[in-house]
Amino acid sequence: MIYYLTNPIFYVFLFMVLELLTYFKFMRKLRRIPLIISAILLLVFTNPSIYVLAERQWIGDYDKTDVEGKHYRYGLVLGGYSYWDWKRNRPEFSEIADRLLEAIQLYHHGVIDKVVLASDGSVISEKINPGLHGNAEEMRKYVERLGVRSEDLIIEPLANNTHENATFTIELLGDSIHQQRPLVITSAIHMRRSKLAFTQAGLDIDTYATDIDSPFLANGGYKFLQPGVIGRWTALIHEVVGYVAYQHRYSNEE
Repeated sequence: MIYYLTNPIFYVFLFMVLELLTYFKFMRKLRRIPLIISAILLLVFTNPSIYVLAERQWIGDYDKTDVEGKHYRYGLVLGGYSYWDWKRNRPEFSEIADRLLEAIQLYHHGVIDKVVLASDGSVISEKINPGLHGNAEEMRKYVERLGVRSEDLIIEPLANNTHENATFTIELLGDSIHQQRPLVITSAIHMRRSKLAFTQAGLDIDTYATDIDSPFLANGGYKFLQPGVIGRWTALIHEVVGYVAYQHRYSNEE
């Protein structure tokens, strides 16, 4: 249900259905209004310039990638970038796979000592839909083939959301994670909610943002009617709603 409520296409479709209802007598006074609203929504949510402005406001200072001269024991890669393809026995990656790729690069450059996969579809062993369970052992071998030594790769296979990413990873690593701030590696739009989750779980973190959409979309010339922008809006709205929900949750726990 949350997916539909955070998807702009749902509201475009909703007002188009309402427009059809205006042909009935009890709705006749509203004729054309739902159609106009749906057209406006479609123009707004396919306009890269509007999305870029919204994304930049949301990301704020969470687009940092400057780790020059710094060193971390743990680099925490938050999940959501892949799932395990059992038919082909390999991971399949989404467009946010640079969470993992950037972590591996940071490892090879000596910025982080250990890569922690804080759950993901490719490693998870507990899912509501059993058809989407991961394969942690084979994913471990896959990452090792990319140059991460076995002793430097840690997998947390149980978390289903960002809150659990924080709490389960802290439980897994124990006292050692409190000895030095870890580096959390995730998408720029996901970082605000991630930082809130870790802070509320009692852990200070440094952040490393990946897959920042704004420069890519801005270079596209700010054209109207780019359908790919709608998917980015869905992700951004999901983050905003999730952040508000986490704030409410944590305030109630206090």
